[in-house]
Amino acid sequence: MRNDSTTGNGIRLRLTGSAPNLFAMGAKAVVTAGNLSQSKTVRTGSSYLSQSELVLVFGIGEATQAEVRVEWPDGRLEEVGRLDAGATYTLRQGEGTVRVEHFSRPAF
Repeated sequence: MRNDSTTGNGIRLRLTGSAPNLFAMGAKAVVTAGNLSQSKTVRTGSSYLSQSELVLVFGIGEATQAEVRVEWPDGRLEEVGRLDAGATYTLRQGEGTVRVEHFSRPAF
């Protein structure tokens, strides 16, 4: 399957937890753009004989920014704040955003 859509924006979140849970398994991110709110949990083992990417991907339509909040596996809530669409944000537990990698849509 391939999506060749040229519309819509997105935000990707790579969550890094505290030792010993460096992959932040069980962390839940909530992304709100306008009146749309989505949540996803970092998890593994959801596919038979395969591994899903640990990065959380959120489509936010035509919105250019979204509010992000993370509930870490230890129960702590972190208000990340408003993030711009079109980037992968690496968030480290207790430190917030530590890296931003911008991406662009393919040109057709």
